[in-house]
Amino acid sequence: MTPAWVLLADVPAVPAPSASVPDAGVVVAPAAPAPLPPAAPPAPRSPPAPAPAPPPSPSPSRATAPVLPPETTTPVLATWTPARGPVLDPRTAWKRQRRFKFELALGGFYNWIHAAQAYGGDGLVAMGSSNNRTTWDFNFQYSLGTTLHGLEVRKWRAGFTWDWIFDRFRFGIRQCFGGIELDRATTDGEIGTFFIGLDAHTSYDVIKFSEFSALFLAAAVKVDGGAWGPVIQLGFRGDVLTKPLPEVRPKAGASSSTPHRVPPAPAWPKR
Repeated sequence: MTPAWVLLADVPAVPAPSASVPDAGVVVAPAAPAPLPPAAPPAPRSPPAPAPAPPPSPSPSRATAPVLPPETTTPVLATWTPARGPVLDPRTAWKRQRRFKFELALGGFYNWIHAAQAYGGDGLVAMGSSNNRTTWDFNFQYSLGTTLHGLEVRKWRAGFTWDWIFDRFRFGIRQCFGGIELDRATTDGEIGTFFIGLDAHTSYDVIKFSEFSALFLAAAVKVDGGAWGPVIQLGFRGDVLTKPLPEVRPKAGASSSTPHRVPPAPAWPKR
């Protein structure tokens, strides 16, 4: 049997931290580990901060005006002028205005009155309205002549005329009613009848005294019931302004805001 001190001699001795080395053959138990300090308790968690509340929406009855940046330029004072209708070109504004029109003309006619042929003089007076595109008037005509057999013929016409204007030329139609009288060949007295007539006519301004007056030459073919035939006339036509010329507003940026009047038409046409 192996002695106990031999077994203990093979085990290395563990020196004590503060004591001296013991004698041989003495068994020293290891020192107990130092106790750890108690752990600190965890810090309490603070509750999360509440989210910011959204801004209140504006009331529909109180709409907030948008914030505009401050003006950096010097304000310019402008003179306001009330509108006076569309802006017209001063050179053409007077052409669109309706004007009072009158005509005086004299000429000659040649008619077939059923089987009889007649010729004589013819006069016209007309009054109406005109501009540089169209014209209309009420007119009265009177014709006095004779047949080839020496019988006197009298005719009158009252009607309405509408013309279209193309520079110096005019084309139109006339609707009328009237009466015609023809002397009898066998006994004293005359034969008379009423009619509804129609004619187509044209005219040309031979001499233009101004934009409002001219000396014209006209030709027409008239159908008055049983009497029909051509008529040629030479007359004078004039237009009269019934109201002042239209006012024209100045263009944007003009120095003056006072409207000015359209200048009148030239007295003589340009050659």
